[in-house]
Amino acid sequence: MANPTLELHLESELRVRASYALALFGLLLFSPFSVFSFVQGNTALGAASLSLIIVLAYNAWSTHRQIYKPILLTLVLAPLSILLLSLAITAQGMFGVLWAYPTLLSFYIMLPERNAWVANALLVLIVGPVSLTVLDTAICARVMLTLLTVSVVTAAFVRIVSAQQKRMVKLVGTDPLTGVLNRTSLFRVLEDARLQAATTGIPVTLLALDLDNFKSINDTYGHHAGDEVLSALGSLLQKNSRITDTVFRMGGEEFLILLKGSNRANSLQVAEKIRQNIQAYPFVDKISVTASLGIAQLRSSESLVDWCKRADDKLYAAKRAGRNRIEH
Repeated sequence: MANPTLELHLESELRVRASYALALFGLLLFSPFSVFSFVQGNTALGAASLSLIIVLAYNAWSTHRQIYKPILLTLVLAPLSILLLSLAITAQGMFGVLWAYPTLLSFYIMLPERNAWVANALLVLIVGPVSLTVLDTAICARVMLTLLTVSVVTAAFVRIVSAQQKRMVKLVGTDPLTGVLNRTSLFRVLEDARLQAATTGIPVTLLALDLDNFKSINDTYGHHAGDEVLSALGSLLQKNSRITDTVFRMGGEEFLILLKGSNRANSLQVAEKIRQNIQAYPFVDKISVTASLGIAQLRSSESLVDWCKRADDKLYAAKRAGRNRIEH
């Protein structure tokens, strides 16, 4: 099963790039259009296009800094675009209607899927009646039919791409043995968590986990039994994690767990629960398994490398202190 954290990360990353590109294109396109509207005396159209330019400029600035704001796009940019489209249809007739098609496509590219459905449904519902005021009924019916067709086809295409993305996440980002994330996405996910913590002040903590004497399990019971233990451990860690937490397999029998919104005290409780559950779990062939854990809450201005190293150092301190314990 693909990890939702990585899926959201990749989806956000793609939409950031798409939103940035479309925002720049929109600035180049609508800036002369706004000036021309004011020169022609169409103040309403000029003001609407100027407002859209301001929002596009802010969106270009924020996405350039890798900040994606779907609420801004959904509640401000989409309604403003529909308003501008309605004014353009009223002023320019069929020439204004033609802008409905790229607007519709832009919503699917820039907005989250469900938000795009709502925005485009609103677009079709508004463009239809507005078009009736300047176009023949037969032409307006054709406009509505083609808009619906383009919307449905694009929605289907977006759904297919989304499904393919989930498959890619599963193939590339997931460890096939344990079902948790591998190292591929580690620093991207940790960087997102670090930025979120810096912005919101919400604590984030790493748990470094390593099975004790795992080599002896392989030597005594065979590598197949060792793989069974690791597979069961992956399921156990995911069951003991919240939806906001992320589990990584670092390699061999070592794992890393990212706890969002968890300070050192809370993380200690989580770690102790994991340690106890591993010790009590009925692994294959009734193998007795224990784990050592290290806890490191992210410090202000700490680099990702230092943060991971500190968690690792705590883990090996637990090993040196006798194993099957937690250091924090």
